[in-house]
Amino acid sequence: MGMHARWLLSHLGSLTVYRWGAQQALAFVVHLLIEKAVPMNSENQTISRGQWMALAAAILGWLFDGFEMGLFPLVMTSALKDLLSGSLPETLTSEQKLKALEQLVVKWEGIMHAGFLIGAATGGVLFGWLGDRLGRVRAMSLSVLTFAIFSGLCGLGNSAGLVLFFRFMASLGMGGEWSLGVSLVMELWPGRSRAWLAGVIGAAANVGFVLIALVSLALVPLVARIGELLLSVGFGPSLVEQLTRNSGWRLLMLFGAFPALLTFFIRLFVPESENWQKASKTQAKPRIMEIFGPGLGRITAFATILAGLALLGTWGSVQRIPQWTDALFRQGADPATDVKLLGSLAADARSNAQIFSAFGSVVGCVIAAF
Repeated sequence: MGMHARWLLSHLGSLTVYRWGAQQALAFVVHLLIEKAVPMNSENQTISRGQWMALAAAILGWLFDGFEMGLFPLVMTSALKDLLSGSLPETLTSEQKLKALEQLVVKWEGIMHAGFLIGAATGGVLFGWLGDRLGRVRAMSLSVLTFAIFSGLCGLGNSAGLVLFFRFMASLGMGGEWSLGVSLVMELWPGRSRAWLAGVIGAAANVGFVLIALVSLALVPLVARIGELLLSVGFGPSLVEQLTRNSGWRLLMLFGAFPALLTFFIRLFVPESENWQKASKTQAKPRIMEIFGPGLGRITAFATILAGLALLGTWGSVQRIPQWTDALFRQGADPATDVKLLGSLAADARSNAQIFSAFGSVVGCVIAAF
């Protein structure tokens, strides 16, 4: 285990580059397009309360995006083992079932990642379109509500296919929030501030990765006590057992619904973009293909390639760090270790690996902003 652990830690630094690079690239895509399409505000203007509220909403939105994105890799192995174990033929021996389950889990991990990325890309287009028609604030509220509700519903899924559907729906809202949050800030804040703000917003997503890892470290040891508490307030034994087994992955997923509260903050305190309000009254509704037109086509292509490369690195490597850590930890564990204890220790190892990775990404985002 020592050799494997050293190999993983030696690569965390390089893999971390992909994560903050992806967050920076996503923010940079919106920044480049808005820089070209939206006139800069006066550099001498006073920053208003509404601008600060918009920035706070964008930061919180990306933070909760990171919270959910970091949540699923932490619980995915436990969740898929729980959901897929019942689909194996009874004729297999215990050893055959274990190998078959491992192969099935690896297959479904790839499917889950692919479903999320397709959903996020679709959500960026869908909610971006809604943002042009309903306004940035309304569309952003809907996007946050979408990803929060369906993230929480993942904890109630009774099959891998249903969890995949919920995660796809959640990723629609997440992809929309990525673009709308940055768009709102870029339109409200002075031009000179935009590069720095893009870095801060990108860093917020990685803070979300750290927070959910800390929640996992705190929650997993308390799963048994939480189960006792649920029983004491009247929950049925079968439901409690379902919620708390396999390191309590369902309880963690239910935490994903918490960001829904952010929608109330957005609707009450965040002002609508004046640029959008003026454009909605005086200009024709924009079409998606306009970003490929004269003056924007080259920037769109460059920014898309930049973001695509970073995202390929992130989702092909960094997002799998918790799964690799789990596998390496179990390979080096004493075979005589109690199964429940091993599961708890492996969950801690996954969380610690994610904390180190995300912390490096936060530092990278801040440095890149300069």
